[in-house]
Order: sequence, then structure tokens, then C-alpha cells
Amino acid sequence: MGRSLTVVLGAALALASCKDRRTPPVPAPSVSPAPSAAPPAEPLPERAVSGEAAFELLALDDGALLAWGGPTGLAVAVLDAAGRARGEPLAVPGAPREPVVEIAGASLGSRVGLAWASRSEKGAASFGALGDAETRAFSSAFALSDATLGDVTRRGHVALAVSDKAEMVALVRVRDEPCSDSGGPTCAQYRFRELLPTGVEPRGLPMSVPSPCAPGHAGLVLVKDRWHYGFCSEGSGQPEVTTFMRQLSPFYVGVAKPAPGCTPLGALRLDADALFVFQCGDAPRAVRIGGLESGERSVDLSRLTLECVLGRPRFTAPGLALDLSAAASGLGPLLPVSFGGGAARAAWTGSALLVASWVKGRVSLRRYECRGAELARTG
Repeated sequence: MGRSLTVVLGAALALASCKDRRTPPVPAPSVSPAPSAAPPAEPLPERAVSGEAAFELLALDDGALLAWGGPTGLAVAVLDAAGRARGEPLAVPGAPREPVVEIAGASLGSRVGLAWASRSEKGAASFGALGDAETRAFSSAFALSDATLGDVTRRGHVALAVSDKAEMVALVRVRDEPCSDSGGPTCAQYRFRELLPTGVEPRGLPMSVPSPCAPGHAGLVLVKDRWHYGFCSEGSGQPEVTTFMRQLSPFYVGVAKPAPGCTPLGALRLDADALFVFQCGDAPRAVRIGGLESGERSVDLSRLTLECVLGRPRFTAPGLALDLSAAASGLGPLLPVSFGGGAARAAWTGSALLVASWVKGRVSLRRYECRGAELARTG
């Protein structure tokens, strides 16, 4: 590319009855109640949302969490494993009552981290908060940074990832600045911020992206002591993603350009690797990136299959085998178009796959469950 890249969810009980039989000496027959009918599926929550990227869906250890931005700020709903709301929506204390542009999040057990970008008459800014779904409590919102907004219909302003040590790290787009070379164009600026109970701390190195694509970043994944992240630039006239792998021991930063000409859809953790997902023309593809001991491995997502094995979904493709057992978030980029495609957010709760999508100004939540070998829509 023209310039290199530099160093954020009853039916009534039917009982059979009988009238007393009064004809002696025959006693009244004993009639047992019929089994209770299963309660019908309740409507899944649907909320007005302020933008195509202003929602997030996360898996919890016993359900899910749906966060969305309305015209007057951020709201959060705790869901059960089937996608039904548990109680009334929650508010994040101190969150600005401003239109939300984008929300990203991460979860570990019942712990949740959220990062979001919003805009007001004064400009754009990003914020973060920590929460616990079990206690239904959130910290006060943290100010992360002033921001420059790109294409607000696309994700790419905030990302959030959680490490094996429960570190919540946000990647946020801050205010654009002139590129380092004299007379150059303005570059998108990104910074890393760790969300702590006591506030926010800067982490990592600042990143500068010339001629950013609409999805400016390609995702953030934390695996062991490695940080995997990437950025998209159109400085060469076509999308080009540069990915980074930074590890602490031994210290090393690896740089790659895994999918020239392809647009990033997001990234997720796959075993001990980071999986970056791309749209390459009409075909999706992905690249697995691990540590120093493993090179890049291509995954042909155009041949992806999604089926149920032993009551659980399984994603398979050349170079990929993902069996969902424990709860998992961030599955949207892997979804076939029929399930919502890469723009959707998806989480496996241990018994259902929940998929959140933007539909005509609302966030729509759908539920899929295994019925034999098929993952069928049930809500």
C-alpha cells in the first residue's frame, strides 16, 4: 500500500378433569393430571437501535447479554440461555445520553466489558464500562478518547477483547492526525486502553492508518500472552489488511498482509489461534495466525458447513473444525449468509445459538437450536 501502517442477546397448564361419578357402589375412577404442556417460546427482545453497528451480543456462563444503543444512549439486557430477557434492561451509570454509533464487547463467565463510540453536537467520543451479569451491576462509564468517525454503517471504531487472565483491552479510534510524512494526508489513529475497576490505562503502541477502509480495524484477539490485531488501508487503491502478532516472551512483533484486495469482517479466537475473516469478492475466506511456532494457515470459508453433532453446532471448512461446547461469543464473522452473515453478532449459550442483526432500524434477535443434525430456527 502507499504508506505502511505504523507503530470492541407460558402456556396454561392443561389438566384433564373428570366429574365425580355418583353411582354407587362403583368408586370414582382415579384420574392423573396430563403432563404440563411446554411453554411456548416467548418473543425475543427487539429494540430500536441508533445504527447498523450499535449493538453487541455476548455469551455468559448461564445465558447471554445484549447491549444496544438508542437515540438517547446505551442499554443492556441480561438474557437466559434461550434468549429471553431476565428482568428489565439495565443502564450503565454515567453513560452519555447521546446516539451510539458502535458497540463492541467481551465476556468471561459473568464478567462483561463494553466499549462504544457515540456522537453529539460537541463531536464524537468513545467510552467503556465493566459489569457483572450475575449481580446485574455495571461500573460508571469511563471516557476512553475523543474520536473521529468514519463510515458509521460499518464496524471499525472500537473493539474489545478479554485475555485468559480476565484483562479487558479496548482498541479505539481516536482523533485523526496528519500522517507522519510531511504534506501527507490525514491518518486514522488507534490506541489501546485497558479497562480496570479503577479506571482506564493506556497499553501497547499507538497505530496510524493511512487511507483507512470503512472497517478501519480488522479485529482484536488476545490469546495467552499474544495480542493479535489488524488494520485496513486503501492507500494502494484496494483494501489491504496488515495484521500484527505481538507476544511478550520472547518479545516479538510479527507483521503480515494475509489477504490483499479483501475487506475484513472481524476476528475471533479459534483454539490457540486468532482467526481473521475476510470478504474476497463473492467468497469469504479466513486466515489462522498463531504464535512463532506456527505460520499463517488459510481457511476456505466458501466451503463452510454448519451442522449439529451430539446436540451441538459444528463449523467445518478446509483448515477449520470448531465444535461449540462451552459458551462462546464473537461467532458473527463465521456465519453463513442465511444466518445473517458477517455483519451479525452471534453467541452460543451452551444450548442455543443466538444471532443479533440490524433490520430496518431495530436489532432483531433470533434463536437456533439443534434438531437432529440440523441447526433449526426456534425463535
